Amino acid sequence: FYIFYKGRSEGGDSMRFGFIGAGNMASAIIRGMTIGTRSYDGKDIFITSKSGTSAQRLAETCGATAVTTAAEVVAASDVLVLAVKPHILAAVLPALKEEIAAKKPLVVSIAAGKELAYLAELLPEGTPVVRIMPNINAKIGAATSGLCANALVTAEQKAVVKEMFATIGAVIEVEESQFGIFTVLAGSAPAFAYLYMDALARAAVKAGMSKKQ
Repeated sequence: FYIFYKGRSEGGDSMRFGFIGAGNMASAIIRGMTIGTRSYDGKDIFITSKSGTSAQRLAETCGATAVTTAAEVVAASDVLVLAVKPHILAAVLPALKEEIAAKKPLVVSIAAGKELAYLAELLPEGTPVVRIMPNINAKIGAATSGLCANALVTAEQKAVVKEMFATIGAVIEVEESQFGIFTVLAGSAPAFAYLYMDALARAAVKAGMSKKQ
């Protein structure tokens, strides 16, 4: 069992972070950790993806390590980030139960709509789980991420997750009962605001203004 604090494990070694999934959000987080803020060393980050191509490309950009399987990510990680689409979790996690039970990582899920109780059912008993919801603004380091955790997560572990996600913006704690509200406001609403702004700009161009104006 590890005590997590400021990127260090109990033995003083660098903490290692694993990402299952290398899509847009995982990419934004890893880039924020390494390139955007340079708060983390890419050598401590391990990534896998379904095709392997996106993980390899992201790893090369950020100095991280791409591995072939999710089991390899688990074995290498103190903090395991579940960055796959929500409907894929039920297929991915049961196959990793033994590896997760052996490694005992802190599990962080960015899967929208999947509650802590749902995640606990798919994970080994006693797994500390943090649920966090960033938004698209993570791409420019200006996200607002909501966080909640199960009772097994220590204050030190929670601090690790906050520090990690602070590399892409602000982090606030949200009661899970209000997580759906937060997801709509912070997760979905910005996209509608951007569509509105884009529509205004396109209308101006259509009416005769230049795109640059």
